[in-house]
Amino acid sequence: RPWYERCAAYEFSVLPCLTDLVPAWSPADWKLIEADLCKMLSFITVRPPLPLPDGAFVSLTVPDVARLVPDLASVSVGADAMELRVEYVRRQLGVLRRHSDLPIIFTVRTKAQGGRFPDDRQREHAALLEKGLEWGCEYVDAEITLPDGALRRLSERRGNARIIASWHDLAGVARRSGEVVKRAAKFGDIVKMVGTVRTLVDNFPVRESAREEGGAVESFMEGKPAIVINMGAEGQLSRCLNRFLTPATHPALPTKAAPGQLSVAEINTARHLIGLLPARKYFLFGCPIAQSPSPALHNAGFRALALPHVYALYETGDAANLEPVMRSAEFGGASVTIPHKVDVAGMMDSVSPAARAIGAVNTVVAVDGPGGRTLLFGDNTDWLGIHDCVARKVGGDLAALRGEDGLVIGAGGTARAAVYALKELGLRTVRIWNRTYAKAADVARELGAEAAESLALLAAPAVVVATVPAEAQEPIREALRGLFERAAAGAGGARQDGETTLAARVAVEMAYRPTYTPFALAASNKGYSLETGLGVLVAQGLRQFEIWTGKRPPAETMIFVSTTTLPFRVLLAFAPV
Repeated sequence: RPWYERCAAYEFSVLPCLTDLVPAWSPADWKLIEADLCKMLSFITVRPPLPLPDGAFVSLTVPDVARLVPDLASVSVGADAMELRVEYVRRQLGVLRRHSDLPIIFTVRTKAQGGRFPDDRQREHAALLEKGLEWGCEYVDAEITLPDGALRRLSERRGNARIIASWHDLAGVARRSGEVVKRAAKFGDIVKMVGTVRTLVDNFPVRESAREEGGAVESFMEGKPAIVINMGAEGQLSRCLNRFLTPATHPALPTKAAPGQLSVAEINTARHLIGLLPARKYFLFGCPIAQSPSPALHNAGFRALALPHVYALYETGDAANLEPVMRSAEFGGASVTIPHKVDVAGMMDSVSPAARAIGAVNTVVAVDGPGGRTLLFGDNTDWLGIHDCVARKVGGDLAALRGEDGLVIGAGGTARAAVYALKELGLRTVRIWNRTYAKAADVARELGAEAAESLALLAAPAVVVATVPAEAQEPIREALRGLFERAAAGAGGARQDGETTLAARVAVEMAYRPTYTPFALAASNKGYSLETGLGVLVAQGLRQFEIWTGKRPPAETMIFVSTTTLPFRVLLAFAPV
């Protein structure tokens, strides 16, 4: 084992399930372990992009993060990463990776820099940081007080990880000198400078003083983002002015990692009050839309992150009414539903490749253009909602979908998004059935799918997506029943050449009223895991929220609020079928 550890570039910790916070092995563990390993391998093989501006990371100030698991989703709301202070390191990393998708910042803070690790144990300090790299942490915080050799070795071994080169001035007597900043920029991918101030106005000359002392701020502009903040109550303003990965806390945590630390909600509130976070208006464009859960969904997300935005309905059947709204000064973005998805696409200054391929826009975002001009960017999250729901239903095992067949019922705009989603999921063959064969053939030809002449001739596919309204399903009720009964009988499996390897096939109903459509009833108890139209609506809405705000959506809060505002019968759609 020692030889193996010396040769290995990375180390993965196998974590059992937790029953009342006590490790307990079960056969089901291996699916979770596989998902944990896939997260780590995904990071090792592809370097993820840096967080967007105005991001934050939450410092987990608990001795055992396993006890934080029930609150982890709420604690990480609005954060772009989580900082783990080193205690019971290996197990802590496993718990975080199991229960959160956020990147991990691996930090060993010495006493001289405001932590607890002994200052005179630099060799052990550096070895721990190297372990952070081996365990697949996305960020490693390295104090620039470490020897050059240790910092150079970390930089050379980092792979896809990023080194945060940090310096903390606890006494408030040292200035951010050019030499200090240059050293951080030399060894780090990210520069972190933390000071201590005595007055409020001391927060403003941070970068100016550094420029005066050798032009070190220029190093910030060489492709290296900077975290520049001050500690203490007087330094809280600097946390609001910092625009990249601001350290944050949460009310559910027992202590703050540093004096003056604020929550993400507090930072956003302050940024709005000082003019750094202007309020924006978001809309749902369409007709009819009075019963849509989208306002509840998005306004819940804005409230959870203390964002000053508002989301409202804008019901109109005339697309000509939309462009003046989208060109208004306070416009931030919009969701687009029938009948405007195609018309709105023509009003955009640019569209995403997915929206162009699908031929429809359901998401609009206002972006800053040259000369202070606001530009409209169109995207399509319908396909992402379908993609995410199917991926969740198969437990993230997308590899199992390769070689399988998919079926889309319908040939309209939503059907085009469904075909695009199934092809992106990697299904071998995607077939389209529509009451009018010629329409199915046209869509199939454009998107690289196949048109099916009859549902009765199809073997049961691995994934079926219904994109037609409930009333349009009545004439094909018996054909749908036959399709799913063939799956239950194992006739032909999901592929034409054999049985599916999936634990469960997936049926996706895009209509969310009524709850139980003929399609949903036909799929019940036939070996298919049913995803409701409400589930897809919420999934694509979460993607919209991220596009608009640049922040991870507080999914649990948004889902709870949006579903509890609907009649109880719609809530039943989340029950497994």
